[in-house]
Amino acid sequence: MIKRELNLLFLTFQYYSRIPTPRTEYSEKALSEAFRYFPLVGAFVGGLGAVTCLATGYFLPWEVSVLLAMIVMTLATGAIHEDGFADTFDGFGGGYDRERILAIMRDSSSGVFGVVALILLFGLRFFLLKNLPRETMMLALVAAETSARVMPLFFIESSDYARKDASKGMHTRNKLSPFTFGLAILWGLLSLLLLPWQVALGAAGAYALIFLSIKSYAEKKVGGYTGDILGFLIVTCHTALLLILSFYTTNF
Repeated sequence: MIKRELNLLFLTFQYYSRIPTPRTEYSEKALSEAFRYFPLVGAFVGGLGAVTCLATGYFLPWEVSVLLAMIVMTLATGAIHEDGFADTFDGFGGGYDRERILAIMRDSSSGVFGVVALILLFGLRFFLLKNLPRETMMLALVAAETSARVMPLFFIESSDYARKDASKGMHTRNKLSPFTFGLAILWGLLSLLLLPWQVALGAAGAYALIFLSIKSYAEKKVGGYTGDILGFLIVTCHTALLLILSFYTTNF
């Protein structure tokens, strides 16, 4: 039992990050079950960012520490979700029908929509983080990275995988067991306890609104979700939490 769960944990890190892990036993079913530990990838990545700020903040300008933290976190994930964010902008921005949208998303090269979206995303993320109090900012990294990774599970459970051909995200077409779904939600809720309750409540509401909006639009355009759209959802929810926290710390 413990060996199996450790395999699922390491498999999650292996697939969704660049963090070295022990050898794992892969199957599509196992990768679907590994979603129960998906938020922990975010907790680890956010923790790396927080440690980077803590280690460098005493002898470097705070802005430089924040930028280094962003670089470390991006390297840790290989920008996998940011890539999905950019591909989704390219697909919906440049595609005129379902087939064209999906084809653009699959293209490994980045288009104008995606590049501009990434520039604005990282710029906004940097300014939001650097203006937060130091302790709050480090907790926010963990909370945002962890809780945002819960939201794709709601998509998987309530919609259909849009692609019919083979793709890297095909494991997401499988519905989740109640245990996997419940444990992932628990990790996300626990991470929100790091923040003021007003921010946690606001983030939960924002997550729900973002999820329903993206779900409605994606189902209308392509008939469901893809791995890129799930990455887009994660990045958007992550940014929304930082916006809410920035508003709270500025006004209260």
